[in-house]
Amino acid sequence: MSVRDVASCNEAGYDLRPNWNGKNRVALLFGITNDHAFALANVLISLKRHCPHFWQKIIVYHEGLGEADKAALSEIEPCEFIRYKPDFGMNAAFSEWALGMYSMLMFARYEAFQLLDTYDTVLWSDVDVLLRGDISSLVKPEAVSGIGLTLAKREDATLGHCFFTPVPGYDMTGSMFNSGLMIVNRELEGDRHEIYNWLNHKTVEYARHLKWPDQGMLNLMLREFGIIPTCIDLDTYHKHPYWDSDKTSVIIHSHGPEKFWNWPDYWCKHPEWRMNHRKWIGIRKKYGVGNGTPEVSVVIPTLNARRYFRRALTSVLEQTLFEQEIIVVDGGSQDDTLNIARSFNDDRIRVITDDSGKGIAGSLNIGLRAAKGKYIARMDADDICLPGRFAAQCKFLETNPDISACGTWAQTFQSNSWLLRPEAYPVSLDCHLVTSTPFVHPSMMWRAKDFSSRDLWYDETFTANEDFELWQRASEKIKFSNVQQPLLCYRLHGKNGHLNEMTKKVQRLLMDRAFKKLGVSFSKRALLLLDQRDNSALLSDASIECAMREIYAGFLSAIRNNARYDKRALAWHLLCHLRWIYFERARPRGAGKWAFDYTAYRLGLAAKAWIRFIPNENFDEYKVRLKRYWAFFKASPIAFTKKAIKRFI
Repeated sequence: MSVRDVASCNEAGYDLRPNWNGKNRVALLFGITNDHAFALANVLISLKRHCPHFWQKIIVYHEGLGEADKAALSEIEPCEFIRYKPDFGMNAAFSEWALGMYSMLMFARYEAFQLLDTYDTVLWSDVDVLLRGDISSLVKPEAVSGIGLTLAKREDATLGHCFFTPVPGYDMTGSMFNSGLMIVNRELEGDRHEIYNWLNHKTVEYARHLKWPDQGMLNLMLREFGIIPTCIDLDTYHKHPYWDSDKTSVIIHSHGPEKFWNWPDYWCKHPEWRMNHRKWIGIRKKYGVGNGTPEVSVVIPTLNARRYFRRALTSVLEQTLFEQEIIVVDGGSQDDTLNIARSFNDDRIRVITDDSGKGIAGSLNIGLRAAKGKYIARMDADDICLPGRFAAQCKFLETNPDISACGTWAQTFQSNSWLLRPEAYPVSLDCHLVTSTPFVHPSMMWRAKDFSSRDLWYDETFTANEDFELWQRASEKIKFSNVQQPLLCYRLHGKNGHLNEMTKKVQRLLMDRAFKKLGVSFSKRALLLLDQRDNSALLSDASIECAMREIYAGFLSAIRNNARYDKRALAWHLLCHLRWIYFERARPRGAGKWAFDYTAYRLGLAAKAWIRFIPNENFDEYKVRLKRYWAFFKASPIAFTKKAIKRFI
């Protein structure tokens, strides 16, 4: 049975008035991890806005929710908090994939069957939803006969999709019901205690089969006990935000990895979720930072940033991770930047004036030395953080102790709209730093002690590309990665640092420094072509051909001389970069007879596919295609590279 350890609201705190039908006692049931109080708050705020008071109690299963979060949630609507411990314990042999995607709280929905001893109807809902209308009709006795679920409509959505391997004795080709919304009442056929015990016992027995564990087990239970559920309309009560074009659905369910708080498209297109979240932040702020010590110190350098600063600072204050401090280091603004920072009246904001005149690198170092948090997060005064950014990065660093720093994907906006998707592999990122930075600077987060203990600070002699310089030095001592979610909206406009000539010059300087450590010295024209920013207009057609010859020979020498980087990873990176230079810079200018053959083109694509997809389950699709190439490459990276590229004729 579940262990009830904390009930922050006693019975007297509940509104026990009879609901709309005067008979049906209803419990609302939720399960949340410690970092998802904000998601439950969004549901509770929507319930109060759209629904009559049709429930007697809200029951929240959790794994150790903080007292401040409990108090703030109960201010929205009184809740009973129950620490969840599944009956089958924590030793079930679930796959790494399932444990990485879901938490044990998914099994808290089993408790609905036990709660029927006390309540007539129990409604379970996932919390990654947006409630946009009244759902009270769902719990009327005539609405559901026993158990109500939404039916997956896709023709290929069968029970087999919930499992890695078939479960013996069951037809895995039948229809599949979704588990995100579940309603059970006392008309349920069979012994509900037997159902509860069967679910717990069989979850352990079938653990290794389960891909979507809770959904798979509920569907097996329906077959085992011969229960025919009431079908709840999918389009009305379980629509995914991707398909929400008509805006008529009552419940939008962001099932899958893309949520309202970590995916720009869903966050932008659902203003009611954002409005609810802001209300939660206002309530939660009254209960302070948990133990008084910030988890994250956010460093924001500013200089005459009035135009976009308020929106940027608001996005930091609206993070789902509340335990943070914001350090604004102002380099001498002559506009209202400082007044904007002080106008928020939030104790988490600290304003420091930088009179050193050492530019952005100096301001960043001042902020780093003033930080108290376990993690340092970078943010610019003109960008926007998605609400889930800091929580996702903290979780990533906690679960990957060998990684000291991580960035994220980023969605650009204003002048152009691109999804920047830097790779995640540390060895690949290490090699990437030879030619350019594979990180979006304002998306970065790192362990404060890992940098300070190794004396890693921004070099204040660099007036541009100070991040690229720091990452190059740091990569010799620590590992990097990138969270594969677009958690930053990166504003592109005329004042971006990466667009100016000084930045281009420093970029070439840092590339030259990295290649010289590999025993290769490039001419100015080769460095102009190597730069990812288009400098080809500065070179004649003949110069481009000569530069390509030089780059080709230099890359081969770098691979031969390499004693610093992973040999195969460096060869892959330089091969991809060489292909990119040719197709993007040399070929449009008609660079003579210098050309890749068809095989080289395919190998370049294969290299990019290998780097991007190997962490994902999709890698299996690429194994057959890459097997032949990879065996040759593994045996001799240099010979592979030579064969992949046609020499000049």
